[in-house]
Amino acid sequence: MILLTRLNGERFALNVDLIERAETTPDTVIRTVEGSNYVVTETIEEVIEKVIDFKAAVINRADAVGSHDQFPPTGSRDLGQAGRDGQSGQTKKGDINRNSSDRLHLVPDTPDGESDGNE
Repeated sequence: MILLTRLNGERFALNVDLIERAETTPDTVIRTVEGSNYVVTETIEEVIEKVIDFKAAVINRADAVGSHDQFPPTGSRDLGQAGRDGQSGQTKKGDINRNSSDRLHLVPDTPDGESDGNE
């Protein structure tokens, strides 16, 4: 949630995951995915900065409590390396891996959209 200010000075919190878009008309108007409009005193740039700061804080807090320990670092794995089950010899679609920069990523479907037979 980010704190924003209505034109009348009233402060409110907005769930950043519900923001669809923001525009200047000349006031800053934030539209949510559910169709609500909020006119705020902050500029679009300030709203974007608040969203970035909020999401960074969520990631930092998750790292601080050790949530990344759910998936121990495995290094970068290619499709040809052993899968999470250790038997197939391939990583399965939907496996969660970490690359060398320690970011999570999902193993994609095969290029032709077909299953690789290891599900």
